[in-house]
Formats: sequence, structure tokens, C-alpha cells
Amino acid sequence: MKAVNYLHNCGICHRDLKLENVLFKEKDTFEPKLIDFGLSTEFGDTRPLKSILGTPLYLAPEVLKAKYDHRCDIWALGIMMYFLLSGNAPFVGRNIKEVLKKIQTEQVSFKGESWDSVSQSAQSLISSLL
Repeated sequence: MKAVNYLHNCGICHRDLKLENVLFKEKDTFEPKLIDFGLSTEFGDTRPLKSILGTPLYLAPEVLKAKYDHRCDIWALGIMMYFLLSGNAPFVGRNIKEVLKKIQTEQVSFKGESWDSVSQSAQSLISSLL
């Protein structure tokens, strides 16, 4: 989250935040590094983002409408937290088309055994990010 905050303060939107793009600097340290800036772009009030880019499971509904801003990275952080705390994707389907439709039409659910031990504040944070 600190890395994304830094990027946004510099006017950069990553556009492909996902767990696979967070690595650790060394094997035995917990110092994360954000990688893969191939889809990143500058943003500003006069430069709306319109390209539908990124990894499908992490795409914000606004990205799928081709009318979004840097907050698409915030959505992706929420998806990452959901994955980390539950071990599951928040939106699932038989294929990518079905997943993308659910992203646009459904609310995130915190039902199931995997959420029994997750605090209400963590669930609330994820909801806020999404």
C-alpha cells in the first residue's frame, strides 16, 4: 500500500497490481518490492485512462467500462487483500467472461469458513478498497 501511495503521489498508475507483482528483496527478508511497470502510465486531471489493461481477476469495474482513473490500483489492492486473507478470489466463474461480468454486477461476499477468523475491520477495509 505504501508503494501504491508513493506511485500515486508521483502521478503514476500501475494498472497491473496483483500478487504475482509483489516480490521480496531477499529470501529471508519481508521487504516487499513492487515490480512489472509495463502497463503503468502517468495520470492527471486532463488525462483520463481509457485502455482496458491488466489481469482480469484484478480489474476494477470502471476499467471494464474504459473510463477510470488511478483508483483502479486501489481496487486491485482490495482484491489482493481478499486473496491473502481468504485464499480465494472474490469473483469466480467458469471462464474469464463470467468473472468479468461478476466484477461489474456483484458485491463482494465475506461468507464461508475462510472468513470466520478474519476480523470485521479487515473485511471492512477490503469493502472500502473495493
